[in-house]
Amino acid sequence: STTTATNYLSFLAAPLNIRRAPLHVILDLGCTRPMGSWAAIKAFMKEAWKFGITVKIVPTWSKFTFADSKTTQCWRALWVQFPTDPPTSTQFDIVEEGTVPILFSLGQMRNLGFKLDLRPEGSYLTCEAFGFARTLLPTSTSGHLIVDLGKIRFSPSGSSTFQASGLPATACA
Repeated sequence: STTTATNYLSFLAAPLNIRRAPLHVILDLGCTRPMGSWAAIKAFMKEAWKFGITVKIVPTWSKFTFADSKTTQCWRALWVQFPTDPPTSTQFDIVEEGTVPILFSLGQMRNLGFKLDLRPEGSYLTCEAFGFARTLLPTSTSGHLIVDLGKIRFSPSGSSTFQASGLPATACA
């Protein structure tokens, strides 16, 4: 019945506390560069090895301007390599202050070929790299769409990286 299907979708879409699931990242269409707080990055690093994900801290330089007009500079980034064939990688700038979760940028979503289908009953993702075909996306307790980076299975077509396309670091969060 329609009610049963709706209840099942509601169960699948129950909000997830991403502080307890550190490989989950927020899909942030307004974020032009991927980033996360040092606290979120440390939690990601602690879990990554369980999924064959290689991580390391690398130097970078970026300046973020947030919606509240505050700015911050980043001197370090987390480089992440996924166990795909061929291996594929990305990176996230590290914000030293605060506890913001890891934000997955518009450039990363584009480079992975995300196809989002946003409906009143839920939001669905189709993406070869994840092996998703119209898969219902979970939401965080803050109401954001999230995806588990531990589920990346394939390299994006024709690329060994899915960086943020060199866009300027503005308007995140």
